This record gives sequence, C-alpha cells and structure tokens, in this order.
Amino acid sequence: MMRENGRKPGIFYCILLFVVLLAMAGCGQEEAEPVYGYQPTYLTVPEQAFKGVKDFALAEEGIYMVPENSGTVKLYDFRTDETDKLFTLSSEEFILKVGIGGDSQERLLLLTVLRYGTDESGNIDWNRRGCFLRCYTADGQQQWESAIEEDLSEHTNCKLFMAENGRTYMSTDTCFYGFSAEGEPLCRLEYQESRKRYIANDVLACDEAGGVYLIRLTKQAVGIDDQQWTIWQWEEGSNVLKELGKVDGKDPVQLMEGSGLYFKDLSSVYLYELQNGELVSAFSLTENLIDGNAVGSILQTENGWLIGGSNILNDSSRQIVMLEWGLMTDAESLTLAAVNTSTFKEQIISFNQQHPEYRLTLRAYTRKNTPDEVDPIQLALLGQDAPDLVEIYRMEEYLNYARKGYLLDLTDYVEESDSLSREDYISSIWEAMQIDGRIYSLPERFSVNTIAVPESAVNNKTNWTIEEFLDFMEEYPNAYYILRGGEMSLPDQAERKGLLLSVALTRGLEGFADADRGQINLDNERFRSLLTRINNLQIDENAGLSDKDLEKRLADGEILMRPETLNGITLISRLEREHGEPMTLIGYPTAEREEGGGVFYISSPLGINGKTEHEDAAWCFLEAAALPDNGTGSSLPANQEKLEQLILEAQKTQSADFTGAFDEKGNAEGDTLPQRHADMIWNTINSAVPADPVMRQLQLIIQEEASYYFAGEKTLEEVIDLMENRAALYLQENR
Repeated sequence: MMRENGRKPGIFYCILLFVVLLAMAGCGQEEAEPVYGYQPTYLTVPEQAFKGVKDFALAEEGIYMVPENSGTVKLYDFRTDETDKLFTLSSEEFILKVGIGGDSQERLLLLTVLRYGTDESGNIDWNRRGCFLRCYTADGQQQWESAIEEDLSEHTNCKLFMAENGRTYMSTDTCFYGFSAEGEPLCRLEYQESRKRYIANDVLACDEAGGVYLIRLTKQAVGIDDQQWTIWQWEEGSNVLKELGKVDGKDPVQLMEGSGLYFKDLSSVYLYELQNGELVSAFSLTENLIDGNAVGSILQTENGWLIGGSNILNDSSRQIVMLEWGLMTDAESLTLAAVNTSTFKEQIISFNQQHPEYRLTLRAYTRKNTPDEVDPIQLALLGQDAPDLVEIYRMEEYLNYARKGYLLDLTDYVEESDSLSREDYISSIWEAMQIDGRIYSLPERFSVNTIAVPESAVNNKTNWTIEEFLDFMEEYPNAYYILRGGEMSLPDQAERKGLLLSVALTRGLEGFADADRGQINLDNERFRSLLTRINNLQIDENAGLSDKDLEKRLADGEILMRPETLNGITLISRLEREHGEPMTLIGYPTAEREEGGGVFYISSPLGINGKTEHEDAAWCFLEAAALPDNGTGSSLPANQEKLEQLILEAQKTQSADFTGAFDEKGNAEGDTLPQRHADMIWNTINSAVPADPVMRQLQLIIQEEASYYFAGEKTLEEVIDLMENRAALYLQENR
C-alpha cells in the first residue's frame, strides 16, 4: 500500500495493521460460521395399520389408504397414530388407485374407481363394469368425475398425479391420460408398446411452469446400476409424448405433491435439472439412515421432506422419515463408515436419541471387486475427512488396520468400563480379536462354518481326522452336497475333487503348515495319500448339487455330507427334519481328532479410527452397541450370558421351530430344544478356531495346483513341487 505522496507507511503503522488483522482472525475463530443441514425424525407406522391395504398415498398430515377389494378410504394420522375411516363409496364400487392433491388444509383425493353393474336380483355382475377417475375432498364430497375409455380391472396397474395447477394425469398399462382441474379430458395417448410388468414403476411429475412428464423403464436389470429410464414430456399443443432424455443407474422417485423430477440410488435422492439433464443431490439417504431400496415416494414440505416406503428401518413396521432443514445443534458430530449399512441404522438412531450431546451419521461404502484393489474404507481412513468409526468386513482387514495403527487400542477403555468386561465374551471369540494381547474391536456377533453328517454314518463321532474323513468319502463318494439353487451346471470330476480337498484342508492344513513360523511341508506320504485317495474317488457326475435334488436324494436314503453355517440355535433341528434322523455337526477334519471342529467368523465388528478427534464419543457408541440388549443381526451373540440365555429359553419354550427334532435318545419327539442339541452347539463353538487369512491363502494355492492333478494334466510329484515352492514364497513375503 502507498500513501498519496508516494512514501511507504512507517513501522508503527505496519505493526498496528498487523495487530488489527490478528485480532480480526481471532474473532473469526471464536465465532464460527453456523452450520445448517437436514435433521431426521423417524415416524414408525405399525405394520398392522397396512394389513389388507391395496394402495396408499403419502401426505403431510398422514397416509391415505385403500383396503383390498374395497370402496373405503382411510387415513393414518401422524398426529394421533391412529387410523380412521374417512368415507365409503357405494357397495358396487371398488377403488383401484388413490392419489392426492391440494394441501393439508384443503386435501383433494384422486380415486380410480371400478363400478360394477347388478343383475335382476340386485347382485353384482362382475362381467359388467365401468371405470372412472374421480376427485373428492377428504370428507368424501365428490368434486368431479370423468369416465375412462379403457377396460380396467382390479388387476390393472395405474399411477395418478395432480399437478400444482390442479390438472390430473394418469398412466395405465396401455395409455397416458390428462384431465383439466375440473375433470374435463385433455388427452388420451396410447403407448407404442404395453409393458405391464413395468407399469408399477412409472412416475409422473410436473415442473414449475406446469409442464408434465412421464418416466418409464426402458431397460430392466437386476441391479439399479444397469437400469435405464426414459423421460417423456407431454406437449399439449401437438398432443404427443416427446422423448426428453434418458437416465442410467438411478431409479425415479414419485413426488406426491409439488414440482420436480427426482431420482435415487442407494445413497441419495437427486433432482433432475431439465435445462441440462444433470442430476443434483437433493438430500442424502445414507447420512439420514434411510435404506434407498425401501424409498417409495417423497413429499416436499415447507421446511424439508417426508420420505415414505416399506421397511426403511426394519421388518416389523413401515417408516416415514421427516427431514427438517435448520441450524445444526451443538452436538458433537462423528461418522461411521460401513458396507452393511442396514446393520447399524437402528443402533445409530437409538444412540442419537439417548445421547443428544452426540450426532452420529452413517457413510456407505462398496466392497472392492478384486484382491488387488485397495479397500475403500482403508482409503477413507487415510483421507482428510476420515470417519470416526469403521465396519471391519474381514479378519484380514482387522489385522491390517490394527497393525498399521489405523485403529484405536480399546484395551484400556474395556478395563475401565463399568458395563463391559472381557469376561462377558465367549473366550475363543475374545482371544481371536486380540493382537499381541491388545483389543482393537468389540465382537458383537459371530457364526461357525462346519460340516454336518448323519450320526449313524460316522459312528456318533463328534470330530474326525483327515484319514477318517477319507474313509467316509470312499464309502460315500457322492455324499458332499452344496445347496446351489437355480439351474447351475453340475461340476465335473476334477471340480468335485477340488471341493473335497477344500473340506480336508480347511482345518487339516494345520497338520502340514505352521503359518506363525513360516513353515510348510507337503513332501510327505500323508499329504501324498490325501491327494491320491481323493483323486481315486469314483464320483457320479450326475449326482446333483442343486436345491431341487435334495429332497429326492434324502427320500432315496442317501447319506449326505453338508457344509453348514451355525448362525442360530435351530440349525440342527432343521437338518434333522430334512434328513429324518439324528445329525451331528462333526466339523472339518484335522490332523488330530481332538483338534477337530469348525471355523468361526466374527460378523462385521466396529473399530475406532486411531486418529479420531472424537475418541470418547466414538467409544460411547461402541460401548452401548456392545451391551447384550443392544445387539442386532441374525448370527450368534458373542456375549456369553446372552447366548446362554437364548439356549435356556429355547429349552423351556415350545416353538414350532423345533418340531420334528430328535431328543437325547434319538426319538423324533419334543417341541423344545433338546439338551443334545444344546451340547452340540456349545461343542461346535468351543472347538472352532478363527479364520486365518494366511492359512486360507495357502489353501487356495494348494487347491489351484491340485486341480491340474485331478484333471490329469500334471503328475502328483509335479504339483507337490509347485505347491511347496509357491507356498514357501508366499510365507516368505507375508511373515
């Protein structure tokens, strides 16, 4: 800066300016900019309220419902949590579809009505019917009626939408209709092709200028990413539907009232900008704990959104989520990164309600597609805006995250906790989570992969060696059975033998390799015998492995060996009902019988980012989620007391789940969990070992090389030499 006379400012002036700027900077830090955003409220509608409902429409005051085969309109009122009947049409009339218009003060209802004729005796003649579109007030006063020139039935799909100018539009299986605000017909356009399978997905919308749009499915696919939708605009002057554009990888969302075209994926809802065809995020589904698959319709309110759908949060009720825009609270904000986001939604909602001093949000991540790709959650942990809590998908990632310092050491937190203790957990599960005596995640649930066979076929053994397993397979070479489903092709001899080798090595590899010491020895008679005996098996390639084949093979009295997952206490009962005889969870064969058992997997435990600035808040959630009463999921609880209580209750309470189970004496009777089953469950758990990533990789190397031997492409000595070299190199690189 220069003075008017061209002289530079003096030293005192510069110092004064520096002090002023410093003070201004300090003030800015003390008075941070206010943060605005959406804050969710979750309204639960009991599933009972939807029982027998054919169709419904979401409104700001509640949900307008039409029961199946009825001419009645009901309202589930958000303010009272009650369902009231509003009005009923004549006994010859049935409502096919309901839509809304107007506002909450002057609500208008659109009804597609089927009116049936009567015979001479006054009975309904189901062959004579007419169809009408009507507009009613919420108290049942008819505003207008217009006949539909199409033979609709109770099985016809259709969509209704009232634009802000009062005009009404309808899409059926074959036609697009438009009506004036007084119900006068404006258009009836037949689609070039009728797609009855897709009509339920049609979406109708309008823009602020009154333009009307129809969104129809162009290409259907299994996943949302591969689907394509076409946007059509009705041109009133020429009375045609003009193609406006296409949207890939998103699904349209029906806006119940107001203007705008909206689409969704699993993470967000987007506004489609008509001027440039771009999608702009309207609000996040993930951050507000909403399942994108369940979103059916949205409604824009004065200060936010209402989002409605089926089972947004859980399976026992339907949820409406209210998003209100405003100044964010002073609560300490932190995030949880997860792949299985649905697992944590209810826990997060409960936590936020019980701890208003914190606000935990959820971020969704996808799994990596190949082993060579860097895990996306690991990348997030290394980023600038790293999450505070992370879901750990596999044991490899847990070991990797902890040893690289990505996870916070929780040992001291557990020791100082008033509500948690290491003694609360099943000992083998707790030990599996320890790394050098320290703990970096709290296990919540787990499952055990095991092998099930009839007791009589293994002489009531509860575990077996590799040699005993091979004896069994030589007696029953077609016993190994996998529920594959569908019409998948049957594996050939080499592939079936590879599957049997996988069973033998899942625990049996411990007899040939020591991952901790980096040692492996396959050049011995026992391993040669393993490969040779499997290769000599004569397996029937026509013995099906699909679910369709199970019932027939059991009816024929075949002995089957099945890989199963113990993730609930009814597994053994289910197997015994299917097989019609007592079963045992014998586990995978091992080098020594007393070591036999399954392999357990800990279900997506949570860890805390080692560099989080919200350490205490993150621990508060982790501690609350680990309490026995707060567990979620379908696997077994890692909490010892909770699992004991679950088994004891099943032994006391009669349940249809256990009908047909065999009791301690092998008798097919009793409606409660037999003690024999309880003992088998505990034995399976206590004899299981954690999945070892290094041993699993060694197993895959051996299986890959063995496939050439089973296919007759290489000799036994050649494959053993390659196995040892590859395995030794892997151990050297990963010790």
